[in-house]
Amino acid sequence: METGSQSWPRRLRSHGYVACLMALLITAGCTSAPDSSREANIGSYGVAMADGQTASLAYTPSLTQVAYRPDTSDVPMMQVAVGTTGEDDDPLEGLNRYFYDLNNALDILIFRQFAEAYRVVVPEGVRRSVTNFIRFIKTPVILANDLLQGDLERAEVTTSRFIVNAAIGFGFFDVAADSGLPYHPEDFGQTLAVWGVDSGPYLVLPLLGPTTLRDGAGRGVDVLLDPLTYVLTTPQSIGRVGVEALDARERNLDTIDEIRRDALDEYARVRSLWLQNRRKEILNDEQDIETAATEGFLRSDMDSPN
Repeated sequence: METGSQSWPRRLRSHGYVACLMALLITAGCTSAPDSSREANIGSYGVAMADGQTASLAYTPSLTQVAYRPDTSDVPMMQVAVGTTGEDDDPLEGLNRYFYDLNNALDILIFRQFAEAYRVVVPEGVRRSVTNFIRFIKTPVILANDLLQGDLERAEVTTSRFIVNAAIGFGFFDVAADSGLPYHPEDFGQTLAVWGVDSGPYLVLPLLGPTTLRDGAGRGVDVLLDPLTYVLTTPQSIGRVGVEALDARERNLDTIDEIRRDALDEYARVRSLWLQNRRKEILNDEQDIETAATEGFLRSDMDSPN
């Protein structure tokens, strides 16, 4: 059996493999991203006429080439969440769309299939207990960020939830929510936002999905704040991530299918929803968090408890 100190070299090697894979994916994305300077010059084209003259016809882009313009009501939300005031809220759109398409392909071929099988095989009550336990073991990270934000009231709720659910629900039943202590997510990206750190550009990461430069860095800090990082072996950590991803994907099967079916520009729709949802998290909008089931796919722990 490996001790914690003996497993670190293997973890480092594993992280090195992941880093190499990420670098290859990013390189591929850069080479396949559209040339914005070339597209900017496409506004009309010439057609030879019978008399030898050339007529200029307007260029009509396809639906996938039309730039998404959010509703006016979305703009303040996006500016708060992204931390910018300029009109260009997605300067890396070409690269982001490449990774979005890559993630979509992997999801359709692999992740959605596992999620459907999980829903069919595992009873709903058991799936709910899995969700509750995932939230339960995230308590140290949530509490740390509550305290770092100086929100003592929420820190008290988080602590009380942990005690009640550990003593009565054994982590698998959210007894605290029924007692008036609702669950709330918190991460270091939100903490940085509270501290006034600009989020930087919107990003779509391979496998990890939507984020921003600030929130992506925050994920790394959350890993360091999690006590289980120093206890679990590498296979156990991979298993934990897999269970969390499977749980989140199953809970949002219908939501993602609806977006894929109805959205004119799927990437733009997801981006808009993610930015709005992120704003609600940062501002601790309790009412919107309770009704966030339609946006839960944007955040693995946003599904409201039953």
